[in-house]
Amino acid sequence: MAKPRSLDPKEDEDAFKGGKNPWIKCDRTESGHMTVWCDTKGATYVFNAHQSGSYTLTKHDGTTTSVSVGDIEQYGKGGMTLTVDENQDVKLHGHSRLVMGGGSYVEIAGDGAIGVAGDTTVFSKGNMNAHVDNLYFGCKGNAKFNVEGDMLMDVKGSMKSTVGQDQTNDVSGDQKHDVGGDTKLDTNKYNIKADIKHKGDNTQSGTHVDSNGTHC
Repeated sequence: MAKPRSLDPKEDEDAFKGGKNPWIKCDRTESGHMTVWCDTKGATYVFNAHQSGSYTLTKHDGTTTSVSVGDIEQYGKGGMTLTVDENQDVKLHGHSRLVMGGGSYVEIAGDGAIGVAGDTTVFSKGNMNAHVDNLYFGCKGNAKFNVEGDMLMDVKGSMKSTVGQDQTNDVSGDQKHDVGGDTKLDTNKYNIKADIKHKGDNTQSGTHVDSNGTHC
């Protein structure tokens, strides 16, 4: 067999992964495709390269590196199973799209986090359910909830609402409050232009002004 050629014309062949003749065997075609087998003790490797620059390298410890200078396409007519015993790190410098013809299920044994530097949109033609132990929703800017149908909020425990500035509630229809216990309202001024009906006692410490309505 002829003397192995350099894997890179700019580098010496003996400098590649510590390989030393005669433990390196190399096949190379006229167009530049190359396969290299290295049997150097403690530093074996197998190297397969395409003339374009794409290559696959398997090191002595079994670590495999694949580099493609172009696109990568995989097509399987059957199923696919991917098992990783340790960590996985995937980095995309461009856009990503995932299309599923059927359902999807994601299971995370530990914590999960999603960080998005830009906008985020979640669109569902069906229903959306979220079941959690505790929920924290933080928003540094404005927040808007647009519900075209009915909205039901059921709180088994206590509920507290804190507003740093003004609050406005616009109700086109009727509004009903059923309170099993006492109701306390501390305010500087309270204006009511409609009728007021209450079944229990009503204690007031300030001035009470009725405007065109009845108080019973």
